Amino acid sequence: MRYFITIWFASLFTFACLAAEPRPSNAEVPKSAKTREDVLAAVEKIKGFGIVQWTETSRWGRRIFAVWYCPFSGRAAVYVHAYYFDDKEWHLFWDTLLDGTHDLSVELPADKDVLRCRGADGAVVHTEPLDTVPKFYDKRL
Repeated sequence: MRYFITIWFASLFTFACLAAEPRPSNAEVPKSAKTREDVLAAVEKIKGFGIVQWTETSRWGRRIFAVWYCPFSGRAAVYVHAYYFDDKEWHLFWDTLLDGTHDLSVELPADKDVLRCRGADGAVVHTEPLDTVPKFYDKRL
């Protein structure tokens, strides 16, 4: 009986590790795309487990489109891909894995020039500076 229990725990641990497997190394989101739908279609192909969620927001002359999904079962982490718009197409500027939450809300706060991500509990899990992201009205001047 003791051997049966040991084998059972070892197999349970093995399956738990396999369930938390990261996305394949060859799975990449597009560096740029003409439409949001193009980005969403590409992400849908690589996401694996989970639901793709997204939001678009604008402030201070920037249009930001963020996509996230939690491909894990039993791990609180989400992949986040954020794009800016330059009047022609969307360009990827942030591509990361955020640990500590299974869902996000994304905002451009009025007090800082950042992209702020809050977890499911409302706590800030990451703040991404927007210094390198061009403002779309700068191109018109």
